[in-house]
Amino acid sequence: MKNRGPLLVVKTKLQSPLIWLVFMAMALPTIILGGGSLLLLRDSADIGMAGVQVEVRVVVLVSMIVLFPVSAALLFGWAFYLTNRIVGPVERMIREIDARILGTGSGPIVLRPKDLLVPLAERINGLIEELEKRKRSQS
Repeated sequence: MKNRGPLLVVKTKLQSPLIWLVFMAMALPTIILGGGSLLLLRDSADIGMAGVQVEVRVVVLVSMIVLFPVSAALLFGWAFYLTNRIVGPVERMIREIDARILGTGSGPIVLRPKDLLVPLAERINGLIEELEKRKRSQS
């Protein structure tokens, strides 16, 4: 079996944005909820300022109530954008390969420049080109 190297090392261009997405999906809500909780605990220790204490609690709670869904929505949007850059090219390559199998398609598979699976499409294009050369030489 081939040694794959260390486990916790980003090895591909595709893996890096996925790791950041997972990290931010864990870190951002934790920071918002944890930071808000710490502020509430810290301000509840000030026994001498009871009037300010209620106002601070309300501000912290409202901030947490607003920031948590906003951060979740931003993370969901980022996840949708990122997965679109993965799933879209896979679907495109499947359609293009099916067209070649049926004999209705020809030429290279073209993806958007920012798609994360461009290296895979380039390898498939090389394979298609090689198969077409062999087919022409046999004719």
